[in-house]
Amino acid sequence: FVIANRGSSSIVLFDSSGQFIRRVGGKGSGPGEFQLLARTWSYRGDSIAAYDLALQRVSIFNMDGEFGRSFTSPLTMSRMAGTIPLSSCCSIAGSFADGSFVGGPPDFVEVGPGPDRYSTGTVLRISPDGLYVDTIGRFKSKLFRHDPSAPSGVRGYEGSYYFRYVLAPEALIGSNGLSDHLLVVKPGASPDPDTLRLPLTRIPFSSDLRAQLVAATTADYEANRRRYEGTLESNLPSLFLDTVPSFVNMTRGEDGTLWLERWATNYNDRGYEAVYEVLTHEGIHRATIVLPRNAFLLWARNDQVLLLERDDMDVEYLRLYDIRRRP
Repeated sequence: FVIANRGSSSIVLFDSSGQFIRRVGGKGSGPGEFQLLARTWSYRGDSIAAYDLALQRVSIFNMDGEFGRSFTSPLTMSRMAGTIPLSSCCSIAGSFADGSFVGGPPDFVEVGPGPDRYSTGTVLRISPDGLYVDTIGRFKSKLFRHDPSAPSGVRGYEGSYYFRYVLAPEALIGSNGLSDHLLVVKPGASPDPDTLRLPLTRIPFSSDLRAQLVAATTADYEANRRRYEGTLESNLPSLFLDTVPSFVNMTRGEDGTLWLERWATNYNDRGYEAVYEVLTHEGIHRATIVLPRNAFLLWARNDQVLLLERDDMDVEYLRLYDIRRRP
């Protein structure tokens, strides 16, 4: 297993049984060092790729943790007039089997009077040596409404999330969770993506669910006020979708399965138990997996999961679980 440890700006290597092997990298700007380590992943089956968000740099190591090479991302923050970015930096998300990298600039959304509008998520392909190749696609992302009272001029709908995607060996699979299918985009193939129907039901955003969400936000505000800016009233949800999203996070298992995290009123709060719907790569529902409290999914396959867990003292643990079907 390969874990990105942001606190120590290092990559931590474990064997298949979870035993610590070594730590590589460290704080700095030199070769093999990181300022803000965002993610790591297996690269071409024989290497480790790591992305530094602050330096906008991709570094490649061999499987023993020895530094090989790096390049600065060619992604830029250029945008069209009349739009605003929804974050402050570009990002690299992973790579395809041919070694090309995938990432993009932040979402942009149009500002000004007019109807509701989606932000646009742009996904680009970068060559193994760090050169721009092509645009994989531009996708509908988070839903906004014009609001002149908001500092940005727009306000997002509660329960609307950005375009989320995972990378298969030769395709991008993703959605914003507001449709009944996933897009399957193969770079260089037909401009019209394939679709994978989701065997999940989107439930209405009822008045009871809205009240539960307000109560959960209130409780979290009172328990974790330092995480919030402004008054309680300014942080309470006010714009709601007709239905809740079909999922809020997506992970691709090592065996090709798709793990879709269900939306919940207390999503991301302390004590939250994440529920994942597991699909085959053909979109067939395989299982429903409930994680322990305060656990974050790092890696999965059909019979095991690797979780990052946090106890009541904010101590973090890595735990490898076998999955067993309930009787």
